[in-house]
Amino acid sequence: LFLAKYPEGGFMVPAGPLLFSVVVYCCVALCCITLIVVRRFRYGGELGGPKCAQYRDSLFLVLLWLVYIVASSVYASNNS
Repeated sequence: LFLAKYPEGGFMVPAGPLLFSVVVYCCVALCCITLIVVRRFRYGGELGGPKCAQYRDSLFLVLLWLVYIVASSVYASNNS
């Protein structure tokens, strides 16, 4: 199948962990965009607002980042 197209070989990457990583990234990005939209309507912009809300939302964004890193790493290490 690929030998006719690439007679000297090629670099193949299995798509399993990549697909999972992209799906997790899209879910986390959707959560982030939702947070930005909520902050815009609630506080009149993405930045600013009460200090409590700033700390809460920044913690939420860091946790989203950690969810992405941990989920992608665990899935890739278990399926390699």
